[in-house]
Amino acid sequence: DMETIGVAYFDAPVTGEVQRGSEGTLVTMVGGDSDRFTEYAWIPSAFSRSVVRGGASGNGALLKTLNNMIANVTAMASMEGIILARAAGIDEDVLLEVFNSGVARTHFSSVRYPNHIATGAFDHGFPLGLVNKDLGIAAESADMLHADPIVFRAAHKLWNAALDDFGPKGDTTRVIDVVARQTVGRPWSELATHVESR
Repeated sequence: DMETIGVAYFDAPVTGEVQRGSEGTLVTMVGGDSDRFTEYAWIPSAFSRSVVRGGASGNGALLKTLNNMIANVTAMASMEGIILARAAGIDEDVLLEVFNSGVARTHFSSVRYPNHIATGAFDHGFPLGLVNKDLGIAAESADMLHADPIVFRAAHKLWNAALDDFGPKGDTTRVIDVVARQTVGRPWSELATHVESR
């Protein structure tokens, strides 16, 4: 019993990508004993702009998993919109202006796509193997909750297809080719118009 020997356990994953890590502005999600949380919150506060307690032990990790799940599912929706716009011949700058000016704005449409795909670089630096590991954890979490998130399951299949096509070290941005072939039956290279990095 950890309580008896004076040990406190917290799961405390972070989110914010490499840039926020180097800036010390991550968000830390903590699961664990509420009575001991305030005593130790100073530790993640040293490298986080926000430290949130998600409840019981394990909930910090669950929040991290769900955060990754949502990010990767919304990325798929953004990709489909961008692919359909490009298939219709809509100019790159126009679609980005529209999508990023309102409710369609996502991290993918505002950061990953313009800086790592539209440039033709495919250099975000996050490997498909890690994306699929994260999504596998999300699938296990859904199973443990006896849930069947159908939008997530569909997106997970496409991420798995990208892993098959580009391997575990392939850049996460390569998934757009799988989504393009699935959505309009053509590879991304036929739709892309490369623009300067923003």
